[in-house]
Amino acid sequence: MLGMVEGAESGRRRTRRGRRGVVEMGGTGPGVGELLVFELAGRTYGLPSSEVVELVRALAVAPLPNGPRIVCGVINLRGLVVPVFDLRARFGMISPPVEPSEHFIVARARRRVVALRADRALQVFTVAPENVTLAERIVSGTRYISGIATINGGIVLIHDLDAFLTEAEEATLDQAIAAAPEAS
Repeated sequence: MLGMVEGAESGRRRTRRGRRGVVEMGGTGPGVGELLVFELAGRTYGLPSSEVVELVRALAVAPLPNGPRIVCGVINLRGLVVPVFDLRARFGMISPPVEPSEHFIVARARRRVVALRADRALQVFTVAPENVTLAERIVSGTRYISGIATINGGIVLIHDLDAFLTEAEEATLDQAIAAAPEAS
């Protein structure tokens, strides 16, 4: 699938294949949102493509001592130390070791670049605004989900990366990265 992610409705190829199977994503058009849809533990989730930097095959994850429990470690992405967010840990699921078949979705969150573990990236979909509902209108306590999209008759939970870390977790992550040997 890497290097073959396409817009569902436009059919335009929105990828570039590199040495590691990199997929670069674009922004959104006016009034229409594009979502990178991915699978995790048998469920489908999405991220606005405007937040996605690239998609890479899973890399070796180095432990991050004293990091937040929802950060499974860091990767070295072309010289940049990138924390890897574990969505399973955030949602209280068991988190198996990283497998080479997984994808890392590299994205912008608040003031840093992060990687999200995903079982696999599926496709970039163009979603009309009327097919997206604010999560808080349906379910309370959805801090990490900004919306729910209906795509091809299915439901996609849209992640809110800016809300993924609490302020305390953000501070803990900053301290852990600063203290890591690779960061100095």
